[in-house]
Parts: sequence; structure tokens; C-alpha cells
Amino acid sequence: MISRIRLRLLADYIAATRNEIAVDEMFLALSKVDAVDVGYFPRVPHWISFAKRQPNLVRLVFHIARVVWLGGGAAIFFVLEYFKFRRLHRITHVDQLPRHDGAVLYLSKRVGDVLNPTQFPAFPRIWFTLPWVPPQGIQKGVAELPMLSVLRVQDLREALVDAMIVTHRRRRKQRLSPWVLQTYTAFRWFLVRRALNCLSGTLVTSEHYDRWAVLVDRTVREHRRVSCSTARLVLVQHGAMTGLNQELPLRKSLLQLPTRLRQVDELHVYNSDEAAAFEAHVFAPGRAAPMPEVYFFKPLIELRGSPFSEHQRLLFVGHPLCEGFQIEIFQRLKACRNVEVYYKPHPTAPMSKLIEALDWVLIRDVNYFPKVDLLVSYPSTLVVEYEGVGIPASVHPLDVAVDDAPLFFEKTLAIIDGRLEGLR
Repeated sequence: MISRIRLRLLADYIAATRNEIAVDEMFLALSKVDAVDVGYFPRVPHWISFAKRQPNLVRLVFHIARVVWLGGGAAIFFVLEYFKFRRLHRITHVDQLPRHDGAVLYLSKRVGDVLNPTQFPAFPRIWFTLPWVPPQGIQKGVAELPMLSVLRVQDLREALVDAMIVTHRRRRKQRLSPWVLQTYTAFRWFLVRRALNCLSGTLVTSEHYDRWAVLVDRTVREHRRVSCSTARLVLVQHGAMTGLNQELPLRKSLLQLPTRLRQVDELHVYNSDEAAAFEAHVFAPGRAAPMPEVYFFKPLIELRGSPFSEHQRLLFVGHPLCEGFQIEIFQRLKACRNVEVYYKPHPTAPMSKLIEALDWVLIRDVNYFPKVDLLVSYPSTLVVEYEGVGIPASVHPLDVAVDDAPLFFEKTLAIIDGRLEGLR
């Protein structure tokens, strides 16, 4: 019989992956694709471009993968993960935790770029890190606390059991069963959850609404429920949220989250519009706790390259969902203007071969940001970052249609010509 504590933990994981499913369903809707036609693979932006070209093949691969996963593949995968982390645990385990009053949670690669200790000096000086996310951006005076150093061997065993149980239970839930491949994250999720149970004080995260955001929120809730803890949860924005809103009077969101955050005490965002987006779409309505304290900050960016150029320089901020549209804009610009064009693909969503074939300058280094005169972008964080150093942007929706190219092209030309007049 499963204990009440374990049932609560399993329920928290299912709630977390419901949000992951909502994100994938949003990207499928933006791509005008139905999961029934291409399969229910997680992390849609990574494969949707190929799926639109080969839907039957992708659907077939999905059905094979699902059978393999439920037929023993999941168990093999989790056991291999267990032995890998068991080996790492022997190296990193310590008998006594360093003294700390909270931690910055390094749960994704963006954390090192966003949570600069010089910009947020009041945040904890301990950074909690994961073995699968190489820490970058940890500066002098900040100590690293590896996840495995706070876990016992028993925690690894229990996380393995939890991963097995939740995979079996997901196949029996009608709404979630098609998305059972989402459980590939289960073992690592339960490891992190158990590690965070060992921390106290202020927890700082930059995850908005994914499985890690829900994990941190539910961990703080459990701390407060069990021990009446005074732990604080601080959320720092790492990406634009207003781009998920359709241009409708009621600010309807493209992202319909089934699991909202309830424990956030402090929110650091770019501006009041972004704060409103968090309040409307990320935080739970009618929650008992007051709304978080809100602070504004400007994300830092370091531009590289010559400050002067003979030609107008443009940076296209790319995403697989709007490749066709941006290619059309690029070709129109090259036909009528002598411009120098850069293309920066999304850091986690791969670009297609069509992008690589064009004669713009591809920026493959995720940490390289060129000096330009104008951005052409969907509502990306880079729009805010470049605006912070005085560089404007011509912004289009993420799911923009190629038919909208002529009007957007004229708008972009007007921005270019207006800026050129200002420089004379």
C-alpha cells in the first residue's frame, strides 16, 4: 500500500507534468498541428518542423516508442539513471551540509545569465546545482551546493521507485495516457524534490511555470505545511511572458496552465506589463496568500562587434514556428536594401536546413549578441534586453502567418528608414 506522503509526492509530479503538457499543446496549436496526427512526443519545438514535413513517419515512431516505453523501456532507462547518479553520489556526497540561509536554484542553463550576483546582491550566496546542468556564471564569492551532496542512497532508491510508480499510473489516466512519454523526467524530478526538502530559508528560482517551477512551489508549500517554515520563494523572470498573450481586449493567454503557482513571495520582472502577465496567467487566482512583492529590473546583455558599419545591421531572432515568415521578410529586405543581416536561432529549438542555406550570418554561439541597429523578432527576451541598450525591435507574433509578411515588411522598412534619418 502506498503511503499518504508518497501519494502526495506523486500527485505533485503529475500536476507538474500537466503544465509541461499544456506548453506542448500550446506549441502544437501555434503550429496548426494536432497531436493525433503526429504523436504525443514531449518538447514539441524540438521536432515539430520535421513532423510537419513527415507526419506519418513521426506518428509511427511515436507509437513504437510508447509501446517500448511501457513495455520495459522506462524501467531500463530509470535504472540506468539510478546507477549513473549512484556513482556520482559516491564522489559528491558529504556528511555535513554547509551552513546556508537559502539558495539560488540552478535548474536550467539560463540561470547563470539572469541571476547575476552583482545585480541581485541580496540573494543567497549558495547556488544549488544539478549534475546534468553544468553551472555557468557562478562568480567569485558564490558557493556551489551540488544536489547529490545533500541526498542519501535511500533517496536515490525511493526516487527510482516513485518514477516506476508514476509511469504505471500515467498509463491508466485517460487524459494523460497519450502523453506518457513525459514521464522520462520522473526520476530526476523526484531526486530534485527530495534534495530541496533538505534546504531552508529563501529559495530563488527563474523557472516560470514548467515542471521545475511547480516542484519548487510545491516544496515550499510542504515546508510551510509540515513545519510552519518561514521559507520565502523568490521568482526572477528569465523570458518574455507578454508574447503569450493574444491581442485581444481580455488578454486571453495562449498558454492555459492547469497548475498555477501559489507560494511565490517576491517577483522580479522587466516591467508592469510582464508583472500583469504573471498575475493573470501564472499565479493562482483567489489564493489565500497575498500577491507577491513586485520589483522591476533590466536584464543585462553584453553586445559584441564593431560599433560602426557601412550598412544597416539587423538581427533576426529565430524560432521554428516563424521560420517561413522570417525568411520571406529577409528576402524582401535583401531585394531593396543594402543591409547586413544576422540570424540567431532559438537556443533550445533547432533551426531547419532552410535557415542554414540563406546568406545571412548565423550566430551559433548562444552567448554571442552582435551590435546591430534593429531586431526582427517574435516577443523574445532579447527584445527587452536590446531595448535596454537603446536598440529598437520590429516585433511579430510567434504564430504569424506568411500572408502577413507584406504589412510587416512595410512596418519594418519604416522603422529602418526612421532610424537612418535619426543617425544623419
